[in-house]
Amino acid sequence: MIAGVLALLAVVVVAGVLWTRGRGAHSEMEQGVALFRTGAYADAASHFFRYARSHPDEVAPHLYLARIHRRLERPDLAAPELKEALRIAPDDAGVHRELGFFFMDAGSYDAAIERFREALRLDPSSETAWVGMVQALRASGQTGMAESMLEQAPAEVQALLGGN
Repeated sequence: MIAGVLALLAVVVVAGVLWTRGRGAHSEMEQGVALFRTGAYADAASHFFRYARSHPDEVAPHLYLARIHRRLERPDLAAPELKEALRIAPDDAGVHRELGFFFMDAGSYDAAIERFREALRLDPSSETAWVGMVQALRASGQTGMAESMLEQAPAEVQALLGGN
C-alpha cells in the first residue's frame, strides 16, 4: 500500500516537473502578453525577445515587438521585427495588418492600403484590417473609396467609423 502511494506520488511529481518545463516558454509569451495589455511595454518586450530567441519560427513575438516599438514611436526598431515577421509568415493576415499600421504611422498611405488589402484578402472578417483600410483611404484623400469600403465593412466597423 505505501509502495503504491509512493509510486503514485513519484509519477505526479515527475509529471509536474515535465509540465512546468514545457510551460516555461509559453509562460514567457503569456507573461509578455499580460504585460503588454497593461501598457508595461519595456517589461513585455523582454519576454517577447526571449521567446523569439527560443522559438525562431514563431511570428507572434515579432508582431508584439513591432507593436511595442510603434507605440513608443521607434519605427527604426519596429521595421526589423516586421521584416522578420514577414519572412516567417508571408501569408499571415496579422503581419500584413501590422505592416499597414506601420506604413500609416509613416504617412505612406498607398503602402498601407496595399497591406490592408492583402490582410483583408487573407482574412476578410478582420475588423482591424477593415478599420485600417478605411482610415488609410481617408488619410490618403480617397474619401469616396473609403466610404465605399466602409459600406462593405462589417456592421461593427461601420458603427465605429461612422457608417450607416
